Amino acid sequence: MIRHNNRRGFTLIELMIAVAIISILAAIVYPSYREHIKRSHRSEALVLMQAISASMESYAMIVLAAARGLLLSLHLVWLEMVTLCIYLLIAPLLVVCIIIVQVIEIYQIQMTMVIFLNIINL
Repeated sequence: MIRHNNRRGFTLIELMIAVAIISILAAIVYPSYREHIKRSHRSEALVLMQAISASMESYAMIVLAAARGLLLSLHLVWLEMVTLCIYLLIAPLLVVCIIIVQVIEIYQIQMTMVIFLNIINL
């Protein structure tokens, strides 16, 4: 008697092995993916901080040039002191505000990723 083996699907063992292999690969890949995301956020923050630094230097040059121009025309020494004091008070506040905005944007991106990953895991 000849038996014909007409298999049309996968056995349970084959499916379990496939799921196990995929789970092992996911467990290996996910931490490196998270590390890659952290590195990209760090590099983005570094670029933003460099841009902030450049704009602060530019702002300082403009303020000092304006103060010197006023000093040359008005010959008032106290004006330079007042301008420098205002610059020293306002510039750090501007930098802190810019940094806070950037941190909030990065946090929102991370929260979006967490929500997306939670939806995928459902």
